[in-house]
Amino acid sequence: MKELLSLLVRISGSPNELIPISHSEYQNLVSDIWKNIPYQEEVRAEYLGKVKKFIEEVTYIRMLKALKGCRISENSFDKAVLSAVQKLLKIYNDIMGGKIMLNSEGETVVKVLKNIVANKELLGTNKIPTRLYMGDIILMPIDKAIPLYLLGIVSFESNT
Repeated sequence: MKELLSLLVRISGSPNELIPISHSEYQNLVSDIWKNIPYQEEVRAEYLGKVKKFIEEVTYIRMLKALKGCRISENSFDKAVLSAVQKLLKIYNDIMGGKIMLNSEGETVVKVLKNIVANKELLGTNKIPTRLYMGDIILMPIDKAIPLYLLGIVSFESNT
């Protein structure tokens, strides 16, 4: 719990900076949490409840800073998650601002950036071909396009 409190204090102190958390800090944090779990049932439940609240607070602070556009360090263990949060915000802003348009069925136009062969389960529909070729422009449900965008397989065709 000491590692978690230390981390919470460290990241809370800087409102406009996203403090990097190294892999070793992350591993120490997880190790500290689990090696200190009490054996007594009542104490254990209280301990885990407090840990959960601290973790939620750390997560909330880090995601909020990412949403505010703070730079994410290459050395931070959670770079991929925080980058995805920033990308999701950009997509949502583009949808709300009309740069990415959705039709009445929740579909949007995407451009394929990489050749892939996908199964029907991944795409979730028979409307989309299973072979996607770089340069193809296709209509795709937004809930299928977002994960492919995060993976760098498609880009959204802007309305502007």
